Amino acid sequence: MKNDSVDIVLATYEGETYIDDLINSIFLQDYTPFRVYARDDGSTDNTFNKLKKYAEQFTQFTVIENQEHIGIIKNFEQLLQLTKSDYILLADQDDYWFSDKISRSIRGIRKIESQFGSDTPALFFTDLQIVDQNLLKIADSFWQYKNLDPEISQVLHKLIVRNVCPGCSMIINRALLEKTLPFPNGIIMHDWWLILSALVLGKVAYSDTPTISYRQHGKNSIGAKKKSINQKIYNLLFRYRDMIDEKNQTQYQAKLLLDQYSTNMKKEDLQILKAYSNYRIESKIMHKYRCYKNGISTKGVLGNIGLYLLL
Repeated sequence: MKNDSVDIVLATYEGETYIDDLINSIFLQDYTPFRVYARDDGSTDNTFNKLKKYAEQFTQFTVIENQEHIGIIKNFEQLLQLTKSDYILLADQDDYWFSDKISRSIRGIRKIESQFGSDTPALFFTDLQIVDQNLLKIADSFWQYKNLDPEISQVLHKLIVRNVCPGCSMIINRALLEKTLPFPNGIIMHDWWLILSALVLGKVAYSDTPTISYRQHGKNSIGAKKKSINQKIYNLLFRYRDMIDEKNQTQYQAKLLLDQYSTNMKKEDLQILKAYSNYRIESKIMHKYRCYKNGISTKGVLGNIGLYLLL
């Protein structure tokens, strides 16, 4: 049986240090065919020149010449708009892919489609191994290291508050991509928007087998940072305004989800999004009550106390 072609989108910025490792690991995959679309976001280092060399060496490697600085979300959006294949993976410039990342991801998303149909928007993701800047292992599991439950990906009342799926661990199908592009202005991050969209419009599944070495080097856009109880208390006491802003962003993202897909989602999802985005512009007490009634929550007792203090 012939393999389906896969597109990989690679958004870079100031990534010359680790970009060779990432690209070499892509070309060591046990799955073909695939095509890589890469775009640099105006780096001042040698990243763009490195990308061009790979494009000269490999016919399946395409580099977008436009280097205007547009930010990570728009960078990925432009790349995703260029893809043509039925399946798309997102790549981060500083990671290292296991040789079976594509094949394992393809099996996962095909399983969703075999059950619900290829016209169902679908997203599949895996756990990640955390490594240091030299690719030495820090932890076998990103989820365990961050104390994350991947089952959050199945429940909207938790996923709207916190994401569990870095973009580099996911694969999406064409049906999902066509529903989500272009990204609306105001989303927090492209990967969070993609998994939220997949959950309300279609299906999300995951595997606890890592497919990537998730490199931590101090300059990650998001990374695998851990927060101690003391840090959480400190944030509530001394970063209250910042935390309010972060909460407001998640509520606005929920409103965008509601505005974008309200005619295509389940009734219970509508109620969750209306409650969290404060759709009715209710009093603080009523807003907290409606969020509680709809099960909106985050991780741990302290986290939920903080969330409801902020609401």
